[in-house]
Amino acid sequence: MEVFDHLDGPEAYPCFLRADTMLPMMHMEDAIGAMMQILSAPAANIRNAEAYNIQGMSFDPQTLFAEIRQHVPEFRAEFIPDFRQVIADGWPDELEDAAAREDWGWTPKVNLQDLVARMVTAKRKPEVMTA
Repeated sequence: MEVFDHLDGPEAYPCFLRADTMLPMMHMEDAIGAMMQILSAPAANIRNAEAYNIQGMSFDPQTLFAEIRQHVPEFRAEFIPDFRQVIADGWPDELEDAAAREDWGWTPKVNLQDLVARMVTAKRKPEVMTA
């Protein structure tokens, strides 16, 4: 998410989506955790050997930016939708992951607040590793 590269810039971050465009996202910790979970699940629990949807979190740019301002009050953004808005409009707001939750206990661990806190810390102190 390139927005975190613009935390301290003097100019407003140019967001290429509308403020209310919901998109599903996932922190890498949850993606890796899901792989570990499904690989260690009993074979009898895996009802769909081809694919599972997994959902981390969904948010829109205005919600993300509000959370960033909790850590960086001076952060500013402007909404300038471009051709990428059409692409985002074709994506689901969230993913249906009930089968993964039921079959092998999938539950994401990182929410939006955690994500923003980790990213702000990582950008401000790149030597700090977050887990």
